[in-house]
Amino acid sequence: MTEAERILASGLIPKDYLKPEEKCGFYISEERKKLFAVLLEMLYQYDWVCKKYGLTYFMIYGSLLGAVRHKGFIPWDDDLDVCMPREDYEKFIKLQSEFKEPLFLQTPYTDKNYFYTPARIRNSNTCAAVELFRHMDYNQGIWFSIFPLDRWADDWGEDRYLEIRKLVMHNSTFMRSKNPDLDPKNAARVAEWRKQNRDPLRDYEEIQRLASACRDPNTKYVMTAVITMGQYKEKLLPAQCFSSATELDFESIKVSAPVGYRELLTRWYGDFMQFPPVEQRGLDHADAHFDADISYKDYLKKQGVVH
Repeated sequence: MTEAERILASGLIPKDYLKPEEKCGFYISEERKKLFAVLLEMLYQYDWVCKKYGLTYFMIYGSLLGAVRHKGFIPWDDDLDVCMPREDYEKFIKLQSEFKEPLFLQTPYTDKNYFYTPARIRNSNTCAAVELFRHMDYNQGIWFSIFPLDRWADDWGEDRYLEIRKLVMHNSTFMRSKNPDLDPKNAARVAEWRKQNRDPLRDYEEIQRLASACRDPNTKYVMTAVITMGQYKEKLLPAQCFSSATELDFESIKVSAPVGYRELLTRWYGDFMQFPPVEQRGLDHADAHFDADISYKDYLKKQGVVH
């Protein structure tokens, strides 16, 4: 029984959920529907754990957009993102025992070669192998990401953000360091990283320390500071938008969203109810191989990658 078949049998999704269909001018294949089913089960379990322990979370970025605009997944999306206030995040990442196989709560403390900055929940019986990092030995099942939401003092935060960015780049270099097929630019980057004799766990912990340094509950801004894509000012988010949570429909379940979700979506996407051009749809993780029917171990073995 595949993961999608198991989830279908559990009653979490309707009987016809895996049937291909067209939404918003985009064809959603059976393979993508299976991916959605796997993600939805992880989100359902995550939501259950948060409620059990009284932890706050918010849908964020494209996942929040999907909840508002589509009442579920954006048809051309392939992952899920949530954030948690730093205090709740630090409690949550200690709850790995709440996720039973095939689900797995992934941090550098539960998976020794994993050094992305967010925590992730993975389904170990599936595959979401990123081409550049697939030689690194860590769980590469279908994922959804959980980011800490940190208080941010704008008058002294930019230098801290830039230092986090450097450390994130170091750990991203570590993640590709076992790839034997790097292009010259990446090979030089790895060689320089090795010369510095860096410790990825120490860098990861410094990232978390820098991101969480401000604990003032009255700051005007918050930030998912461990995500360092984009310019500094673009990452600052009004704290008032996260002052409380509201509930939104997401596929067959209810999820938690920031009360100021309309302001946030406007900041990120402008007229967020408009769809992007057709040629820009479905490109978020074009470098990853998604397969809900086989485990990442079986896929990598077929590719000649043995961990």
